[in-house]
Amino acid sequence: MTGDRNKEPTSAADALASLLEIDPFTRAGVWAVVTASGAVHLINSTDADSAVTVTRLTGALDTADAEQGFPLAHLRRDGHPVQVLALEHLTSDGHRAAGVLVGADLLMALEPLGPNALVTFRGTTPVRLIHVLPPDARSSMSKPSGGS
Repeated sequence: MTGDRNKEPTSAADALASLLEIDPFTRAGVWAVVTASGAVHLINSTDADSAVTVTRLTGALDTADAEQGFPLAHLRRDGHPVQVLALEHLTSDGHRAAGVLVGADLLMALEPLGPNALVTFRGTTPVRLIHVLPPDARSSMSKPSGGS
């Protein structure tokens, strides 16, 4: 995807396309990305002058299908915004491409989450759904919750 990070979807067709593929580094918005394990990743890129963040949610969504082999792990800083350095997915021919794509595993480079880390890498189970969140959800996403 190409474009300006400050650009919002301007038509129903733009909004529908963003449900299949997004690149938060080129388009502003807040999205809920649901993976096969049942985890929900809230991705926020509402301000061009601020970092892209991801907040991984678990809890009520701990409904992974054990028969599919996708147990939901609990990870460091679940429920808290984490700065995203890069978001990529693997293409059908095995190359890495920018952004999030329904049907592909999400690969994330994140701020260091361990005391001796320079960067943290995380991969997800295949993305099942990308949902655009409404504008009123965006303001609450920019305020981190307490504790870590």
